[in-house]
Amino acid sequence: MSVKSLWKQVAMVATLSLFAAWAVGQTVESTPTGTRISASSESVVQVKPNQAQISMAVVTQAANAQEAGSRNSQETERLLGALKQALGTGGEFKTSGYWVNPQYANPREGNRATQFLARNSVEVTISDLAIISKVIDAATRAGANNVSALRFSVKDEEAAKTSALVQATASAREKAGAMAKALGLRVRRVVSVTDTEAPAVMPLMMEARSAMADAGSAQTPVEPGMIEVRARVTVTVEAN
Repeated sequence: MSVKSLWKQVAMVATLSLFAAWAVGQTVESTPTGTRISASSESVVQVKPNQAQISMAVVTQAANAQEAGSRNSQETERLLGALKQALGTGGEFKTSGYWVNPQYANPREGNRATQFLARNSVEVTISDLAIISKVIDAATRAGANNVSALRFSVKDEEAAKTSALVQATASAREKAGAMAKALGLRVRRVVSVTDTEAPAVMPLMMEARSAMADAGSAQTPVEPGMIEVRARVTVTVEAN
């Protein structure tokens, strides 16, 4: 079969499956030195998380700003002490935000401040995943009345990134070679390799809504799961 006839067949298949074929970034272009073929591929590597971040806060309210702030300060001190004890050497924490805001009555009643809310937010980083439940329960018992999110991540993601990149590159090169072979051509050289933008790490997120744990209650169940590390690569080869 001549290359010209084969080109007609390829064009027919491409027309029938236009969206499927071009959605992955595969292209064929004739140049003075040969035919350039581009193919894209994405690879996903799953890894176990080895650290977690928890956002929590102490929210208090009172009739005036000073009292709301004073109450918040006392309760936050208890929270920080509980975190220090629960974490030990398995993590760290820091203040991530603080504010005191008035809460207004109905505008029909004069739009006056009826109470004040004080919020002290703390970001906790845990490197020992075995103590996550212990930390959450200790924090809620100590006064953390808002636990907004639990996020798992990877401390050093470079190894996983490299693995995903190698797999995506090999897959894209194989696709380009297969296209060249289908056209009766041989790949002579790789013209370019492009690492296109892809989310580096997709941390598993888990809602941990506000709760108060009793001293005698069971530990909060937590399951880290797996994290996806992605890489997208486009390989362009020249064939003739």
